[in-house]
Amino acid sequence: MPKKIELTGQQFGHLLVTEESDKYKSRNGVCWICNCSCGKEVEIRGALLRSGAITSCGCALREEARPTAPTRELEIKEQKFHSKELCLGRAGEYLVMFDLLMHGEKAFLTDQGINYDIVVEVGSRLYTIQVKATQKQRIFSKNHQTPGYYLNLRRAGKGGRRRVEHDEIDIYACVFLDKMKVSYLISSETRYSLVSFHDENDDTMWLHNTNRKGARFIQDYTWNRASNLLLENQ
Repeated sequence: MPKKIELTGQQFGHLLVTEESDKYKSRNGVCWICNCSCGKEVEIRGALLRSGAITSCGCALREEARPTAPTRELEIKEQKFHSKELCLGRAGEYLVMFDLLMHGEKAFLTDQGINYDIVVEVGSRLYTIQVKATQKQRIFSKNHQTPGYYLNLRRAGKGGRRRVEHDEIDIYACVFLDKMKVSYLISSETRYSLVSFHDENDDTMWLHNTNRKGARFIQDYTWNRASNLLLENQ
């Protein structure tokens, strides 16, 4: 039988030994009742206390595993961002579906995780559509002060982490949620990943840029225009 070593009153990390426990096992030694600094009472073998193997009721380990305050704040911000991003994307998909159906087209939503969001029937063929939604106009950079809608066509999925290859998409449906409007780009018209649109009726546009040449306007890229281009290619 192991010899008992008196531990009453001793501090081991977060644990203060208050008294000997009634639990006694000859093979494992004496158990001691300890008060943890968090307020919880536990019974622990003396050998584990003396060796430093246990220094708390478990609260210290949980605290170490818990993210720090800045990390938790960042996680909350990321969750809110992705949640908002998902809602905007879903709203864009529904708006495109409504627009296509109002034009008399046969269109179908695809499952989540696929690089394209909608399939539409035009003439004798089915075409893939990726929906790109933006909430409002913004200034692109300090050197580019013209307000507009800027969209990255090659990024998809949560946070834009997935890259979409050019030949996977037939049509890009660009949704401007503050205007409740949709513009359509055929993939052959999208040479670059980043595209910008402007509202021809927005006076702030003309305060910064009075040259129409080279600007892409929401009003010009209608579904009728896109479907006619697709039919011509057939």
